[in-house]
Amino acid sequence: MKTGTLRLFCDVALTRSFTDAARLHGCTPAGASQSFHALEREFAMPLAVPGLRPVHLNEAGLVCHEYCRHLVGLVDELIARLEKIRAVRDNHVDAGLVPYRSEERRVGKE
Repeated sequence: MKTGTLRLFCDVALTRSFTDAARLHGCTPAGASQSFHALEREFAMPLAVPGLRPVHLNEAGLVCHEYCRHLVGLVDELIARLEKIRAVRDNHVDAGLVPYRSEERRVGKE
């Protein structure tokens, strides 16, 4: 299961439209529909009321949407944390200080 598919599913749920969600993701409505149906196959159950337009999530779809929103939020937090680590690493300034080691001091005193 890919994060992009989860994001697309969330946008279909929010916009209630494959066309609008596809526009947000830069894909075709058919592609959005295929991704949505791929999740249905993966979970082995329908996530929307068949044949209704605009898209209406069923009970399973509502639960899936709740968890997908949470998962996407966690992935976004992970990405933000990793970007902070990268920024610190890339902007790291080495002051040329030698770390203090207590073992070396003890050895020298013996």
